[in-house]
Formats: sequence, C-alpha cells, structure tokens
Amino acid sequence: PRERPFAILGESFSGPLAVMLAAAPAHAPWCRALILSASFVHNPLPAFAHLKSLIDLVPIDLLPKRLIVDYFLGDTDDERLMQQLLNVSARLAPAAWRARVKAALAVDVAPALQNIAAPVLYLRARQDRLVPPTQAELVKQLAPQTQIVDVDAPHFLLQVAPRRAAQEVGDFIVQTMLGEGE
Repeated sequence: PRERPFAILGESFSGPLAVMLAAAPAHAPWCRALILSASFVHNPLPAFAHLKSLIDLVPIDLLPKRLIVDYFLGDTDDERLMQQLLNVSARLAPAAWRARVKAALAVDVAPALQNIAAPVLYLRARQDRLVPPTQAELVKQLAPQTQIVDVDAPHFLLQVAPRRAAQEVGDFIVQTMLGEGE
C-alpha cells in the first residue's frame, strides 16, 4: 500500500526482498512490521560461496525427488503438499534453479536490515536443512528489535505448520500494528 501502514512477510528466498522493500526510503515510514520465515540476509551457506562457478554443472533436473522433498519439507507425510512441491519444482527450468542458488550465495542485505526501525519477527524452522539457525541470530544482531520464534518444522514452515505460523504472525501484528491504534 502507498502511504498506509503495512507489514511485510518474506519466506526463504523472498526474505532479502522483503528487507529491501521495508528499508526503501519510500516504504520505511509506513512499514510497521517485518516478518522473516526461514530466511536469510546474506549467503546462508558461506562454505559454498567458492562453488558458485560450478553451479552451472549441477544436473538440477536429475536431482532425486526425495532429496527435494527432504530439504524443503523434512519428514512430512503430507502427500498433497509433497506432490505440490514436486509439481512446482518440475515446472521450474534448471536455469531458474541455478539463478536462484547463485543469487542466494551472493545476496547481502545486512546494511538494509540495519536501517529498519520496525519490529522484526523471525520464524526459525528448527528442522531447516537449508538455512542454518545462525541466520536468525544474525538478523537479531543486525536488528536488535527482532523477536525469534522457534517452530518445530522444516524449511517450508509456513506450509507444514500453517496454524502455528499464522498464530505467531497474528499475535505479532496485533502487538506491533494494532497496538498503535492502526
């Protein structure tokens, strides 16, 4: 919205985008809350940074389906959710996968996060196999107003634990935005 208070939620790869939007001069005065779910503000896997040039060699379309499910959904037995993930994954071109991995390894929005005054909620997935738990601590270090909430879920915690995530986000919105009379 333009010139109206808003909250923004960024999950995983969209977290850096949410930080950039919340920190943008045109949006900063109106951003009342930033929510990050299993996300990162800079390369979540620094040990792999030097492998960026080799990503083009990875046969993305040959990755085992079970590996994709395990990394994003963990040990879920929700067949519908697993099939949705596999359907979306099958529609993504290998070049798109590679571009996203390269972007994640190169991103750094830490300076933008330091400029955000709004309260921040970080939903940390306790079973996350992609984003290490230290990313939540880094967010809190850069934005001390961050509240970290651990959720017993894999990387796609919003999909696997939607009720818990909605409760945490709802409580945070009430506390931050509605507490101001918005």
